[in-house]
Amino acid sequence: MLFSFGKDGAIGDWNWMIDVHIRGYLNGVHAVLPVMLRQKSGHTLNMGSIAGRQIGDGAGVYSSAKSFVQAMTESMRRELGVREGIKASTVSPGDIDTSWADEVTDASPRKPAQELNVIAISPQGVADAVVYAVVYTLSQSRRRHRQRPDHLRRPSELVSARHPAPHRRNTRPMTVLASPIPRFHLAVPVDDLDSARRFYGETLGLEQGRSADTWVDWNLHGHQFVTHLAPARAGQIHNPVDGHDVPVPHFGLILSIDAFHRLADRLRAADTDFVIEPYVRFAGETGEQWTMFLLDPAGNALEFKAFADDSRVFAV
Repeated sequence: MLFSFGKDGAIGDWNWMIDVHIRGYLNGVHAVLPVMLRQKSGHTLNMGSIAGRQIGDGAGVYSSAKSFVQAMTESMRRELGVREGIKASTVSPGDIDTSWADEVTDASPRKPAQELNVIAISPQGVADAVVYAVVYTLSQSRRRHRQRPDHLRRPSELVSARHPAPHRRNTRPMTVLASPIPRFHLAVPVDDLDSARRFYGETLGLEQGRSADTWVDWNLHGHQFVTHLAPARAGQIHNPVDGHDVPVPHFGLILSIDAFHRLADRLRAADTDFVIEPYVRFAGETGEQWTMFLLDPAGNALEFKAFADDSRVFAV
């Protein structure tokens, strides 16, 4: 399982993760590499994870295994890409919207696993990134490199991949986004860091990053979000949207519909006072979406939304 704290000594779980993610990877490469070497072509596409670079509590063995996959992919890319024409790529998603968190057997890591799974990317988004990684390596013209298939032009998923450059040495790996939008960085003022930690860390279940006496970094679904201690702040304004007064400024995420409703249920269970209750905005129109607004303890406005058709996020 993904979560297994070191103090629990779950050697069986550790060996299972090593067997699947390390030995399984090596056995797969061993099976296909001789054929690729003979034909001087091929492509290994490996499933990594953001956990290979962002280490969380209870995920040491899993993160180590995914770091191994990333390292071996980079090694194969360097060893075989130029000399043998064999491509090696890694798709590294964050948390995926599946039932994995409910299958964590130990009680102690089950809660952080379920909290991590509240805001997750869809399996379809990962599948789209895999398809794009394969299509990209097959494409040789600059025009085809620029243009993704229509089903990959989606703004809601973020995955990274590394690709070889068989005709050039020391080429930097490229980042594959199943989205034209990079992860964002946003800093907001708060009047109490302890309240911010309870809200963002416990209520929303975000992973905390670096911090100091006056600020805290948060991992907001792969985006960098910072709460800064600033007791004195200006007032907030509202703009009308679809018959509701929307607070400005605000920030948030575009989720899958299932993830949106899981988060809404979680917030209701925490007795959250919504600025705008969860509802369908622009019903029956282009851009139809579920949306909800709420405030953190310092009064910063958050919006979470989910589009009926995720490919229509920027449609007019």
